[in-house]
Amino acid sequence: QSEAAEEKIAKRDKMKVVVSVGKATVVPSFAGLTAEEAASNYPDLDVTVKQTFNAEASYGTLISQSIEADTKLTEKDDKHVTVTYSQGRPYLRDFRGQLEGDLPRLFYEEYQSKGATIKYIVKFVDSPEVKGTVVGMSKFNEFVPLTYTVEISISNNTSAPPNPPEFNKDEPEQPLEEEEDIEVSGK
Repeated sequence: QSEAAEEKIAKRDKMKVVVSVGKATVVPSFAGLTAEEAASNYPDLDVTVKQTFNAEASYGTLISQSIEADTKLTEKDDKHVTVTYSQGRPYLRDFRGQLEGDLPRLFYEEYQSKGATIKYIVKFVDSPEVKGTVVGMSKFNEFVPLTYTVEISISNNTSAPPNPPEFNKDEPEQPLEEEEDIEVSGK
């Protein structure tokens, strides 16, 4: 306070009083931490970890944090901090054997939601595989640029059974068990 305790002042005189807002939480630099450490090591902060592809930053490198390091946050401040780490360059997985209907979700979850513009075009081909199965890719199991389009070959075979029954020709066929009629009495 600006006036000493027990000192008298006039009714209209002004006096300054400083009141603590509580202990401050200091925002750390997340640069030296892994994504897992950032998410779990700071219980006083609400940390959201995002991962995005980045051609210049290697895997695990901090790209950004929403609140600058060494910022002091009090109880009245929003303690939500978003930290973004690099996943490096995108690695195009092998989607052979997947169904065409699953491709939009797979490409979104694997690439587009993480900042890479990896798209695909479909080409239908004759194949012994069931219709709608991915049977070929122009490129797979390798790193690609942040913006890339891959050609995916899809089987158009309508004559293949969707789920052929699995059986062993050497095993004798088991007879079906006979059913018994059971009479239930009401007494």
